[in-house]
Amino acid sequence: MAKKAADREFFTVELKNETCSPVYFPPLQRMLRSEFSPNEIRLRDAASHERMGQIPGIIPGQRIELIIPLDEDPLGPGRVSGQGRILEPLHLSDHASTRQWIERLPAELEDQHELSVVDAGTWLFWMARLVEDNVATPLASSDAFPSSQDVKSRFGDPAYCGQGQDPSQLKRRELADKLLDTLLDKLGHLIEGAV
Repeated sequence: MAKKAADREFFTVELKNETCSPVYFPPLQRMLRSEFSPNEIRLRDAASHERMGQIPGIIPGQRIELIIPLDEDPLGPGRVSGQGRILEPLHLSDHASTRQWIERLPAELEDQHELSVVDAGTWLFWMARLVEDNVATPLASSDAFPSSQDVKSRFGDPAYCGQGQDPSQLKRRELADKLLDTLLDKLGHLIEGAV
Protein backbone atom coordinates (compact mmCIF):
# COMPACT_ATOMS: atom_id res chain seq x y z
CA MET A 1 0.00 0.00 0.00
CA ALA A 2 1.13 3.52 -0.70
CA LYS A 3 2.30 5.87 2.00
CA LYS A 4 -0.26 8.30 3.45
CA ALA A 5 0.01 11.91 2.28
CA ALA A 6 -0.06 14.34 5.20
CA ASP A 7 -3.02 16.35 3.87
CA ARG A 8 -5.28 13.60 2.48
CA GLU A 9 -6.40 10.01 2.53
CA PHE A 10 -7.03 8.04 -0.66
CA PHE A 11 -8.63 4.73 -1.60
CA THR A 12 -8.89 2.97 -4.98
CA VAL A 13 -10.60 -0.31 -5.87
CA GLU A 14 -10.86 -2.17 -9.17
CA LEU A 15 -14.02 -4.09 -10.01
CA LYS A 16 -13.32 -7.79 -10.48
CA ASN A 17 -15.45 -10.88 -9.83
CA GLU A 18 -15.63 -14.56 -10.79
CA THR A 19 -18.54 -14.15 -13.21
CA CYS A 20 -17.21 -11.03 -15.03
CA SER A 21 -20.58 -9.41 -14.23
CA PRO A 22 -21.14 -5.66 -14.04
CA VAL A 23 -21.34 -4.26 -10.51
CA TYR A 24 -23.92 -1.82 -9.13
CA PHE A 25 -22.40 1.15 -7.25
CA PRO A 26 -25.22 2.64 -5.08
CA PRO A 27 -23.80 6.18 -4.58
CA LEU A 28 -23.92 6.73 -8.36
CA GLN A 29 -27.00 4.54 -8.85
CA ARG A 30 -25.44 2.85 -11.88
CA MET A 31 -23.70 -0.29 -13.11
CA LEU A 32 -19.94 -0.30 -13.63
CA ARG A 33 -17.91 -2.75 -15.72
CA SER A 34 -16.08 -5.51 -13.92
CA GLU A 35 -12.93 -7.15 -15.28
CA PHE A 36 -13.81 -9.30 -18.30
CA SER A 37 -11.64 -12.34 -18.95
CA PRO A 38 -12.51 -14.43 -22.05
CA ASN A 39 -11.03 -17.49 -20.31
CA GLU A 40 -13.56 -17.22 -17.46
CA ILE A 41 -16.63 -17.28 -19.70
CA ARG A 42 -18.03 -20.72 -20.52
CA LEU A 43 -19.99 -20.78 -23.76
CA ARG A 44 -22.12 -23.58 -25.17
CA ASP A 45 -21.67 -23.09 -28.90
CA ALA A 46 -18.39 -23.19 -30.82
CA ALA A 47 -19.05 -19.99 -32.81
CA SER A 48 -19.43 -17.87 -29.68
CA HIS A 49 -16.34 -19.50 -28.18
CA GLU A 50 -14.37 -18.65 -31.33
CA ARG A 51 -15.52 -14.99 -31.25
CA MET A 52 -14.52 -14.80 -27.58
CA GLY A 53 -11.01 -15.92 -28.59
CA GLN A 54 -10.65 -12.79 -30.74
CA ILE A 55 -10.50 -10.54 -27.68
CA PRO A 56 -6.82 -9.54 -27.34
CA GLY A 57 -6.74 -10.11 -23.59
CA ILE A 58 -8.37 -9.30 -20.30
CA ILE A 59 -10.50 -6.15 -20.31
CA PRO A 60 -9.78 -4.51 -16.94
CA GLY A 61 -12.60 -3.48 -14.64
CA GLN A 62 -13.39 0.15 -13.98
CA ARG A 63 -11.87 1.68 -10.85
CA ILE A 64 -13.47 3.71 -8.10
CA GLU A 65 -11.24 6.34 -6.49
CA LEU A 66 -11.88 8.43 -3.37
CA ILE A 67 -9.69 11.21 -1.99
CA ILE A 68 -10.51 12.66 1.43
CA PRO A 69 -8.79 16.01 2.14
CA LEU A 70 -8.11 16.11 5.88
CA ASP A 71 -8.69 19.87 6.16
CA GLU A 72 -12.19 19.79 4.56
CA ASP A 73 -15.16 21.23 6.42
CA PRO A 74 -17.77 18.63 7.32
CA LEU A 75 -21.06 18.59 5.37
CA GLY A 76 -22.98 18.34 8.62
CA PRO A 77 -22.96 16.11 11.70
CA GLY A 78 -20.78 13.12 10.79
CA ARG A 79 -20.63 14.05 7.08
CA VAL A 80 -17.31 14.77 5.39
CA SER A 81 -16.85 15.78 1.77
CA GLY A 82 -14.37 13.99 -0.45
CA GLN A 83 -13.46 13.83 -4.10
CA GLY A 84 -14.60 10.76 -6.01
CA ARG A 85 -14.37 9.56 -9.58
CA ILE A 86 -14.64 6.54 -11.81
CA LEU A 87 -11.39 5.71 -13.61
CA GLU A 88 -11.33 3.91 -16.98
CA PRO A 89 -8.09 1.86 -17.08
CA LEU A 90 -8.48 1.26 -20.84
CA HIS A 91 -7.17 4.82 -21.30
CA LEU A 92 -3.81 3.72 -19.80
CA SER A 93 -0.96 2.79 -22.15
CA ASP A 94 -0.82 -0.73 -20.61
CA HIS A 95 -4.15 -1.51 -22.30
CA ALA A 96 -3.57 0.22 -25.68
CA SER A 97 -4.07 -2.92 -27.80
CA THR A 98 -7.31 -3.82 -26.00
CA ARG A 99 -8.54 -0.22 -26.35
CA GLN A 100 -7.79 -0.20 -30.10
CA TRP A 101 -9.59 -3.54 -30.54
CA ILE A 102 -12.68 -2.20 -28.73
CA GLU A 103 -12.70 1.03 -30.74
CA ARG A 104 -12.66 -0.97 -34.02
CA LEU A 105 -15.92 -2.79 -33.07
CA PRO A 106 -17.13 0.16 -33.23
CA ALA A 107 -17.66 0.92 -29.58
CA GLU A 108 -16.95 3.99 -27.51
CA LEU A 109 -15.02 3.92 -24.29
CA GLU A 110 -16.34 5.79 -21.31
CA ASP A 111 -14.50 9.05 -20.64
CA GLN A 112 -12.44 9.48 -17.51
CA HIS A 113 -14.65 11.17 -14.95
CA GLU A 114 -13.33 14.31 -13.32
CA LEU A 115 -13.14 14.48 -9.55
CA SER A 116 -16.49 15.47 -8.05
CA VAL A 117 -17.51 16.47 -4.53
CA VAL A 118 -19.04 13.42 -2.86
CA ASP A 119 -20.01 12.23 0.61
CA ALA A 120 -16.79 10.47 1.69
CA GLY A 121 -18.42 8.16 4.24
CA THR A 122 -21.00 6.91 1.74
CA TRP A 123 -18.48 6.24 -1.02
CA LEU A 124 -15.99 4.55 1.30
CA PHE A 125 -18.73 2.42 2.90
CA TRP A 126 -19.86 1.08 -0.50
CA MET A 127 -16.28 0.61 -1.70
CA ALA A 128 -15.63 -1.47 1.44
CA ARG A 129 -18.83 -3.48 0.83
CA LEU A 130 -17.74 -4.25 -2.74
CA VAL A 131 -14.41 -5.56 -1.42
CA GLU A 132 -16.16 -7.62 1.29
CA ASP A 133 -18.56 -9.06 -1.31
CA ASN A 134 -15.58 -10.14 -3.46
CA VAL A 135 -16.61 -8.02 -6.44
CA ALA A 136 -13.77 -5.49 -6.08
CA THR A 137 -10.08 -5.59 -5.20
CA PRO A 138 -8.27 -2.81 -3.30
CA LEU A 139 -5.54 -1.32 -5.53
CA ALA A 140 -4.18 1.50 -3.41
CA SER A 141 -4.94 3.23 -0.14
CA SER A 142 -3.22 5.57 2.24
CA ASP A 143 -4.02 3.25 5.18
CA ALA A 144 -5.12 -0.36 5.48
CA PHE A 145 -8.37 -0.73 3.54
CA PRO A 146 -11.21 -0.44 6.09
CA SER A 147 -14.17 -2.77 6.59
CA SER A 148 -17.69 -1.41 6.11
CA GLN A 149 -18.16 -1.55 9.92
CA ASP A 150 -15.00 0.55 10.43
CA VAL A 151 -16.36 3.12 7.96
CA LYS A 152 -19.74 3.25 9.76
CA SER A 153 -17.96 3.70 13.10
CA ARG A 154 -16.01 6.63 11.70
CA PHE A 155 -18.59 8.35 9.46
CA GLY A 156 -21.96 7.02 10.62
CA ASP A 157 -24.55 5.44 8.35
CA PRO A 158 -24.08 6.07 4.63
CA ALA A 159 -26.22 8.84 3.14
CA TYR A 160 -27.48 9.32 -0.39
CA CYS A 161 -24.83 10.96 -2.54
CA GLY A 162 -25.06 11.83 -6.22
CA GLN A 163 -21.95 12.45 -8.28
CA GLY A 164 -21.12 16.13 -8.36
CA GLN A 165 -23.94 17.01 -5.99
CA ASP A 166 -23.34 20.26 -4.18
CA PRO A 167 -22.59 19.73 -0.44
CA SER A 168 -25.29 22.26 0.55
CA GLN A 169 -27.87 20.18 -1.39
CA LEU A 170 -26.73 17.07 0.45
CA LYS A 171 -27.20 18.85 3.77
CA ARG A 172 -30.69 20.09 2.78
CA ARG A 173 -31.69 16.55 1.72
CA GLU A 174 -30.49 15.13 5.05
CA LEU A 175 -32.41 17.83 6.96
CA ALA A 176 -35.54 17.05 4.91
CA ASP A 177 -35.12 13.33 5.68
CA LYS A 178 -34.77 14.09 9.40
CA LEU A 179 -37.88 16.28 9.31
CA LEU A 180 -39.85 13.51 7.60
CA ASP A 181 -38.64 10.96 10.17
CA THR A 182 -39.68 13.28 13.02
CA LEU A 183 -43.13 13.83 11.48
CA LEU A 184 -43.62 10.09 11.02
CA ASP A 185 -42.60 9.48 14.64
CA LYS A 186 -45.07 12.10 15.89
CA LEU A 187 -47.92 11.27 13.52
CA GLY A 188 -47.27 7.56 12.98
CA HIS A 189 -49.97 6.41 15.39
CA LEU A 190 -52.54 8.64 13.64
CA ILE A 191 -51.61 7.21 10.23
CA GLU A 192 -51.75 3.62 11.52
CA GLY A 193 -55.13 4.26 13.17
CA ALA A 194 -56.57 5.68 9.93
CA VAL A 195 -55.71 2.59 7.90
